[in-house]
Amino acid sequence: MEKAKELELKDGDYLLVKAKKAKWYHLLDWEEMKNVYNMLPEEIKKEVDELNHK
Repeated sequence: MEKAKELELKDGDYLLVKAKKAKWYHLLDWEEMKNVYNMLPEEIKKEVDELNHK
């Protein structure tokens, strides 16, 4: 419901959700660990960025 409000969806609008099993690096707050983030492999950074819509 929070995401629907954020996206300003109205009655009758649809929301597409893509779900997959979370990995350990999806669960961390990378904003607080920028130095560690910079050491991640590029593939993992890409997944983290996609999750955070960067």
